[in-house]
Amino acid sequence: MIRLQIPYCTLCILETLLATFRRYQRNEVRRMSERSPKERLYWLMELMIGQEIETSNFCDEFHQTYEHDLNEGLSDIEKTLFKGISHKGSRFSEFHEDHLHYPGVYVTDLEIRSLVLDSWTKLKGR
Repeated sequence: MIRLQIPYCTLCILETLLATFRRYQRNEVRRMSERSPKERLYWLMELMIGQEIETSNFCDEFHQTYEHDLNEGLSDIEKTLFKGISHKGSRFSEFHEDHLHYPGVYVTDLEIRSLVLDSWTKLKGR
């Protein structure tokens, strides 16, 4: 029997990748298209809070869902918070140079994550 010696750091990376893949599988049990637009907005927020989606993907999907797909009624607080997330998300840039050259125009990953968490707290605390 041949035993492979794998460096500890490689094992950590493999474990992280496997955990990420399992989270992805769990979340894809019910595909995005099978959710109503309102359900999709909440689901996207859950993914963002759980750090299971890239910020650029979150912003694109949230904006598309809110601005173009949503056709069901929202409460006043949902309208206000979802609109804010969609607006800020449309100004997200992952490029440091954008923030240097155009201060105050683009929002960062941290700003989006903070806004989503704050909105989630308000939505679930009502």
